[in-house]
Amino acid sequence: MKLSAPIYHLKRTAKRLSREENIPLYAALNRVALQEGYATRIGVYLQLNSVQSGWQTLCSIEAW
Repeated sequence: MKLSAPIYHLKRTAKRLSREENIPLYAALNRVALQEGYATRIGVYLQLNSVQSGWQTLCSIEAW
C-alpha cells in the first residue's frame, strides 16, 4: 500500500489537525492513518517495515 504523501508531511498534517481541533496528537495521528487506509498508526509502522521485523520490534518494547 502506497502512502499519499511522505511520512513527514503526514505527521505535519496531524500536528496541524491536533492544534486546529484541540485534540491530542495521538488521536490526530490515528485519524491521518485511517485516512491513508490503515487501521492504526501501528499498521503504518508494520507496512513500512516487514511484518516479521516490525512484530519483533513491537514485542521488544517494554513501555507499552
